[in-house]
Amino acid sequence: MTASKVRRRVARKSGTLLARVFASRRCPVEACSVRSTTLSFIPVREYVTMSRDANERETLDAWLEQAQRHPLLTRQEEIEISQRIKAQDGTARERLILCNLRLVLKIALAYRRANVPLVDLLQEGIGGLMQAVEHFDEQRGFKFSTYAVHWIRQSISRYIDRTARTIRLPSYIIADMSQQNRASTELEQSLERSPTSEELAERLEKTKKQIRNIEMLPEEPVPLGAPVGGEDSTTTLSDVVEDAQNDTHRYLDAWMRREQVDQLLDILTPRERTIIALRFGLASGEGQTLRAIAVQLGVTKERVRQIEAQAMKKLRQRVQESAELDAAG
Repeated sequence: MTASKVRRRVARKSGTLLARVFASRRCPVEACSVRSTTLSFIPVREYVTMSRDANERETLDAWLEQAQRHPLLTRQEEIEISQRIKAQDGTARERLILCNLRLVLKIALAYRRANVPLVDLLQEGIGGLMQAVEHFDEQRGFKFSTYAVHWIRQSISRYIDRTARTIRLPSYIIADMSQQNRASTELEQSLERSPTSEELAERLEKTKKQIRNIEMLPEEPVPLGAPVGGEDSTTTLSDVVEDAQNDTHRYLDAWMRREQVDQLLDILTPRERTIIALRFGLASGEGQTLRAIAVQLGVTKERVRQIEAQAMKKLRQRVQESAELDAAG
């Protein structure tokens, strides 16, 4: 069965929204040149709730429904299905795709940007998943999901690089990112797990610091000095992390501080993390007002303000403690 027939059959099973994802799908196989940054502090279900785009919420709901209807396969099932695929069994190919839709959704959300429609990311992710299905060799010993992650990320990040990049990194940084991504993928396949910074450093003959600097570079910068969105906003991310100047070197440094922001958010409760993410636009790229957040969460505007103030107090305290430790050291 051809790839286009598989897409049509999967789309029919998944409804009109997934049909939009599969429509006119191409499957690029070029190596990726961009590293993603995950918003791991926002659960998928909570992301669905906080999304203000009705079409996006509908898309997410449809994919979550399909993921629940097609549970993950066991290792033995993957082996059997892969053998059937080699025998040109289109039904087996379809099942392997459907049972890994949740993986595509998870990775697509990690790459979510306000200026890139989620349905486009899912479309690209499906292309990568289908490439993984075609190239997977069950005899090599690793799970299909481990193998497919590379293809899905590569397809999505390639699309973002083509259509959504508005700020360019220096060419030598892009080259380093590509080299490190390739090394990471090769090690992941041989080790059957994600490589450590130490293993990457040894493979590339670099220091651990150089490896981590590249790992911390997101696709887009976090606007540390930008004000929180909304007419009633008085705080900025510079209250948490020192603002960076606009010259190139300081700007790259600000990108690396995204790791600090993620670590800081880990000390907050789930409700506090959600409100901070919405206020600063960490999930959508656009901050929201207290009133808008209150409506989404079903609480009063004053309650949102109180939780935000409490979260900011925790964050400032942690920054102060870190500064004191650095000074003492």
